[in-house]
Amino acid sequence: QLHGKTLTIQPVFSCEIEPFKQAYIERNFSPPILFRDIRELGNETATTAYGSKVPVPWGCVDLLVAGTSCVDYSNLNNEKKDLDDHGESGQTFRGMMQWIKRSQPPIVILENVCSAPWEKVADRFRQQGYRAEFMRLDTKFYYIPHTRTRVYLMATRIQDEALPLRSPLGLPLGGKGMP
Repeated sequence: QLHGKTLTIQPVFSCEIEPFKQAYIERNFSPPILFRDIRELGNETATTAYGSKVPVPWGCVDLLVAGTSCVDYSNLNNEKKDLDDHGESGQTFRGMMQWIKRSQPPIVILENVCSAPWEKVADRFRQQGYRAEFMRLDTKFYYIPHTRTRVYLMATRIQDEALPLRSPLGLPLGGKGMP
C-alpha cells in the first residue's frame, strides 16, 4: 500500500524461451499463459512453453515489464550487433515492439544491459507515441543483496500525460548523462 492506495497486479501472460527460466516463472508466478518466444507476440497466436498455439492477448494490459535479449549488446560479446541488425537482441526487441504497437499498454518498463543502444530504444518508443526515458540503476540500492547494474526505461503513452516519469528516488528520469 502506497499513499493509502493498494496496487493490485494480475498477470495476463509471461514469455520466456529458456526452459529453466520457464520453470521458475511457472513455479513462482503461475501466469495464465506462458509464451515461449517474444518474437511471436506480434502475431494473432503464439506458441506456449508447452507447445500449443493460443491467442495473444491484446489491449488488456496496463503495465508491461519486459527484458529482451542482451547477447548482442553485452560487453562479453566480441561481435556486437546493433538494434537494427538481425541478431537475437534486435529480433526480441522488435517482437516486443510489435506487441506494444498492437496492444498500446499505458506503461512499459524495459530492462537491459548498460551497453544496449538506449537512445535508439527510447526513440522507437517515441515513434510509437510514448514518452520514454531511461536511467542506470544498481540493484544493491533496492533491497537485492548483490550488485547488478542495469538500465531501465520507463515509457508512458503520450495520451496518458498524467502519468509521471520519475525515478524510484523521486528524481526526473533522463537518458542523457545517466548516473
